[in-house]
Amino acid sequence: IEIFLQDFIEEYKILHEEGFQFDRNLCFKITIRAVICDTPARCFVTCTKGFNGYYGC
Repeated sequence: IEIFLQDFIEEYKILHEEGFQFDRNLCFKITIRAVICDTPARCFVTCTKGFNGYYGC
């Protein structure tokens, strides 16, 4: 999963620390509040088993 999300994490760190300059006067700091995905992707991102995994429920 680190390899899959590595580019996203590196870019997020830059945007979080330095911000995003929109105009000469506007600079926005970026934070992540939520990640929206379907059930298989959520299990992949959080490194958990799904409901239909081996010993899932």
